[in-house]
Amino acid sequence: MLQNKFNVLDSENSSIIWKGKRKFYLIATLFYLIYLIFGIFISCFFWTGLLQKSFWYILIAIPLTLFSLYEVYKALNFKAMLLTQNGLLLKTLFNGDVFYPYGYFTAGSSLAIGIKYFERVSVDNTNHSKMEFLFPYGYDSLGSFKNNQEFKALCTKHTNQALESLNLQEKVNLYKLYQSNIECIFDEERNHNIFTIDFSPYQAEIDTYLKDKQ
Repeated sequence: MLQNKFNVLDSENSSIIWKGKRKFYLIATLFYLIYLIFGIFISCFFWTGLLQKSFWYILIAIPLTLFSLYEVYKALNFKAMLLTQNGLLLKTLFNGDVFYPYGYFTAGSSLAIGIKYFERVSVDNTNHSKMEFLFPYGYDSLGSFKNNQEFKALCTKHTNQALESLNLQEKVNLYKLYQSNIECIFDEERNHNIFTIDFSPYQAEIDTYLKDKQ
């Protein structure tokens, strides 16, 4: 288990208020599996086939293999997701239990480029550590969970409450994370945040702080 204040959970003092319930989408799951298997197959093809023709193919084989393995890692790493009274608890295969207190994390969702049948879900915190997972796509952010709307509502509620007790620096850090999940493409704003955080009561002081730091 990672040993910093964002990753340690005292389960005796924090009761579970939400537990993720997965749902099954046949087509999405099939394409999800095909994508992962295809990546591994192509990597093997480069190593066993094309490298025999030219050593220069190693320039493609190495990064492609690393990318494919990392995608598989993100797909296999997730075990469970829970919300407690104090924050988000992720149970992972390779990183153990990872805990994020409310007010110190954001969650983002995006579809894989060119493939609409699975999504990347990332959890980022103000301690600069980030976790990313791959899920079959359920036609809504965090859509492979039956109770994803409840997750969003609870995260919004508890994060907005936590903001009240954060100092200005902590508010700014969270604001930067939240804004990093918002992109503008051809003057169109796309918000990839899974849950909403209301910074409006603190926007003036945040803007002043950021302006002074320029």
